[in-house]
Amino acid sequence: MRDLTPISLYSVCLLSPLVLSEPHYTQAIPYTNNDFQPSLKTMSSIEKLGQIELSTSKLRLLALLITFFTGFTGLVYEVTWHRYLATLLGSQSEATAAILGIFLGGLAVGYRLFGNYTRGVLQRCEATGQPARLLARYGVLEIGIGVYAILFPLTFLAVQAFSFNIPHSLDGVGFLFDVFLSILLIGFPTVLMGGTIPFLTQGLAKDMEDSTRIHSYVYGINTLGAFLGALTAVFVLIPTLGLIWVMIAMGIINIVAGGIFLILDRSAPDPLAAPEEEAKVQRSFALFAFAAIALLTGFAMMTVQTAAIRLGALSLGASDFTFGMVVSIFVMCIAIGSFMVSFFKRIPRSTVLINQWLLAAALIWLYVELAQAPYYAHQLRILFTSMDGAFTLYHVGVFIGIFALLAIPVLLSGASLPLLFNHMREKFDGLGAVAGKLYSWNTVGSFLGALLSGYALLFWLDLYMVYMIGLIAAILSALLLGFIFTGIAARGASLVMTAVLATIMSSLQPWTSEELSPGLFRFREALPFSTEPFEEFKKQWWAELKTPFYEDGPSVSAMVKESTFTNGEMMRSIIVNGKSDSATHGERPTVGLLGILPALFADRVERAFVIGYGTGFTVGEIAALEENEEVVVAEISPAVMNAAPLFDFANRNTSTNPKVSVVHTDAYRALIRDETQYDIIVSEPSNPWVTGVEMLYSVEFLEAARNRLTDKGVFVQWFHQYETSDAALEMVLNTYKQTFEHVSIWHGLGFDLLLLGFNDPEHALDLERLQRRTAQADFADGLRRSEVDGLLGLLAHEIMPLGVLHELDFDTPLQTLLHPRLNDLSAQGFFKGAAARLPFSGTESAQAIGKQNSLLRRYMESGNMRSNDRHRIILQACKHRNDLCTALFADWYTEMHRPTTQFQQVLNAARQNTVQTFRGAPNSTKISYLSSLLSRAPLPRSVPYSLAQQSSLLLKDYYHHAVPIDTDKVLDIWDRCAPPETDADACDRGRAQVEALIGHQP
Repeated sequence: MRDLTPISLYSVCLLSPLVLSEPHYTQAIPYTNNDFQPSLKTMSSIEKLGQIELSTSKLRLLALLITFFTGFTGLVYEVTWHRYLATLLGSQSEATAAILGIFLGGLAVGYRLFGNYTRGVLQRCEATGQPARLLARYGVLEIGIGVYAILFPLTFLAVQAFSFNIPHSLDGVGFLFDVFLSILLIGFPTVLMGGTIPFLTQGLAKDMEDSTRIHSYVYGINTLGAFLGALTAVFVLIPTLGLIWVMIAMGIINIVAGGIFLILDRSAPDPLAAPEEEAKVQRSFALFAFAAIALLTGFAMMTVQTAAIRLGALSLGASDFTFGMVVSIFVMCIAIGSFMVSFFKRIPRSTVLINQWLLAAALIWLYVELAQAPYYAHQLRILFTSMDGAFTLYHVGVFIGIFALLAIPVLLSGASLPLLFNHMREKFDGLGAVAGKLYSWNTVGSFLGALLSGYALLFWLDLYMVYMIGLIAAILSALLLGFIFTGIAARGASLVMTAVLATIMSSLQPWTSEELSPGLFRFREALPFSTEPFEEFKKQWWAELKTPFYEDGPSVSAMVKESTFTNGEMMRSIIVNGKSDSATHGERPTVGLLGILPALFADRVERAFVIGYGTGFTVGEIAALEENEEVVVAEISPAVMNAAPLFDFANRNTSTNPKVSVVHTDAYRALIRDETQYDIIVSEPSNPWVTGVEMLYSVEFLEAARNRLTDKGVFVQWFHQYETSDAALEMVLNTYKQTFEHVSIWHGLGFDLLLLGFNDPEHALDLERLQRRTAQADFADGLRRSEVDGLLGLLAHEIMPLGVLHELDFDTPLQTLLHPRLNDLSAQGFFKGAAARLPFSGTESAQAIGKQNSLLRRYMESGNMRSNDRHRIILQACKHRNDLCTALFADWYTEMHRPTTQFQQVLNAARQNTVQTFRGAPNSTKISYLSSLLSRAPLPRSVPYSLAQQSSLLLKDYYHHAVPIDTDKVLDIWDRCAPPETDADACDRGRAQVEALIGHQP
């Protein structure tokens, strides 16, 4: 955000002020000290004065409209630049702090620089009699920002290429070098953005009394533009246009705005002139005090926003949508607070002090309410169904709810700076200089708040402690402001308020993990106790659970949740930002196979790279292999690693394994900078609706991973079918196949997909080698710990054999860093909570490849199948993927011609052992229908329409490359279809649909 008191990474830039004046006012009058005398330029004709009044009124209204749009572009720039720089610095908390520091530093320099500049311009122009032309000068700044924005994509690519071609490590020196490059990239435009408030405050004020009103409207209207930019950038612009076109579009807006200001300058009244050089230099203490108050206020509100964003993630999920709404509400409330000041024609001196104390009191009230934010969010979520249309309505409800929670303190903070400006402009020289100093110090405070409260302090303190520090800053700012007042009453009242608020603070209870991290945003339906009051709800939710670990780190809040089964066995889960990322029970088939599966196919496993530590199971399985010498883990969160020892009881003491080394960094930056070649690379990130995760599914990241593989290395990427959409899944698959020439798809738990990418497919189809490796003791032990029954159980996890994915056509675009779309699609899928369908892979072009490359089919046709091998394969498949196991049952049923006792026993066992239902448990009726499509039995001359429909559904849902359905037979069924009496064309449409599904060319 631009030209508003900085609030967060996406709203750090102080918004450029805009002016809405009274309907009529006289021409600007130079002044000396506080006594105004008519200027020689003052119109003597009432008629001419009326014409100027009308012209000036229109000018200010037009300026209002223009600066609304420059505020809009300011926040869009910030969001977009952050996405750009994340590819250079990474997405870890250090990078976020660095980007924020650059932005705030540039603004602070701009406020101070242009504040002094406007004052100097007026003094020089008054001495020479030349017009100051402040609006024209401001227009040049806007044009400069716009031109730079349009050129930024090319500039960034050049700087990025330079950085990538300069060898440097991931340590502090290398990171600082990239920070320096980032300063070169966005330092210049952010300094220009800092000129907005000084130029427009000085250039559009008609007199001292009018300046506060102007300043409030400037502050408020431009902030409203930023509010709209906060929402639009996250929800619409970046997913729709991509980063490059967003920059170009915003640059055009700034250039047009600058051009209009150049034209408006011709009609602008003379700006409020500088005073004669009789400055109140003796007021140095007051200037210091005002600077400190502005700094403390900026620090306090940045701290509050840090807490609100973190609690928003814990309550609603850590998505960009949550982030964007919290930031936009801060922006909107600050705008409204600024407008509130403009309603007063005359502002009593005590107003600023009262407002500052009310702000401190409101922050205490907010502290109490924030502890219940996850509970409030749950109450709101269960009011909405999980349908497509409800997604927007739900977020409107969330927006209203967050607004209700934050409105009072943030409205008061929005009034703070205009009120401080009103107080300062009576004491110090030059409106532009006063505004520049005020906003510069406030920006420094916001910078310190972002750096300390949003990053550094969280290494040692929990979130509630950091909030308390911000609260102390708010109280100190009010106390200091009270001592600037000369009256004894004001100072005495301030001391009393300090004592009262300090007493209340000492009685506040710390925020607990049970309050902050229940993860209720995963529940879309009401729980049996959802309507209970908060304390009773909390008691019942945590009745059987313990939390042996909780830590608010710089990047995430991490918790370990513990429960005990009836047999006394303990289970622990790692909870990141309220969301369970892995557990010691139930998820072994996924987290174990993520390490073992690529290791089986790779030429060797000496060096491995793992993205994300989680519970340490994947890392531990790789380190347990005899071939392995080193496992490098990229884990972005120190809190997750601090919790790692709690999982050693279940993961073979991975946290102390000498083979394992951990680098605290962003995975993309790590792979770009690392020159090591790895035999396997494992990516097991969180869900892509989580902020920052979608980067790990981009073309650029996958290319970086592919380039870090050895010639016969293997890369595996986790993705999920639960809580996502078909479009999101297809985007991931399409991006993957465009990056890797050789891909196969396997599964862990039923809804967990394992995407394998090969540089060289030599070992991918070597069944004999795979059989030998699975028989090795270390691999066999790993498979057993992963609940996989040796080679046969492993083969049952194959979904798409090598080469099949490349035969499928997708209409979805790719996920790239310059046009990120996956986060948006995933968030909508997460809201619905439905399971995405894998794209149909039984097309005519893919059938032959699937039959040839299916490892399970090769084993079944090898002649090595023993009598009970089929049972083992089927039971393994039925554990997690009932669609695959139903097809295997149908193939067995086809061979028998009729069910046997043994068949029924295996079917009953499969139903009992199913861990995860996927398209319903296998049943005899479905198996019988599917068997008819696998058999070579002749078809009757006429097939009922209902059976023809059933054949299409079975083809779509149960096609299995190891036991493929004969698509020609399905077409033959439709040729024999007997249409219903009410719809003679039904069979023709049904056949056409099958032809489209399989890509049949008549």
